[in-house]
Amino acid sequence: MNHPADFIEKAAQVTEFFGHWPAFRGSEVISVFFYRNYPMEPKAQMRLYVTEKSPGSFIFPRLGKTKQALLEVEFLDIVNTLFTGFNSLNTLAEIRFLRTGNILRTEFIPSNGVKIILESRRIRIRSLKKLEEDPKDTLDKF
Repeated sequence: MNHPADFIEKAAQVTEFFGHWPAFRGSEVISVFFYRNYPMEPKAQMRLYVTEKSPGSFIFPRLGKTKQALLEVEFLDIVNTLFTGFNSLNTLAEIRFLRTGNILRTEFIPSNGVKIILESRRIRIRSLKKLEEDPKDTLDKF
């Protein structure tokens, strides 16, 4: 497994906000859009709810913080896809990234719901919206 920050465009936004590349355990797949992009190459755009504890919280749980964000990721120049089991929860156990030549394989391993495998030539972070502890800041807005 390769480190995603090495080949995902704009990955620095994610590591700056969370303090490290997240494990995506307990994250949720909110939406997935597939675009044929004729005459350009096909792409997929995914929206993920990500919650991650700060690194210090594993050693000193009382001092650690949990950060939440809505992350939009684009998979450009799609080569192959597998998409099964989308339901109302879609929580993840992890996301695995693997680079083989010029193909980037991303596997979304479910704890409940959707299993996705995307093979593309490029991956880009489209946006990261920080979710605060404001009760009006719910996922239903997005």
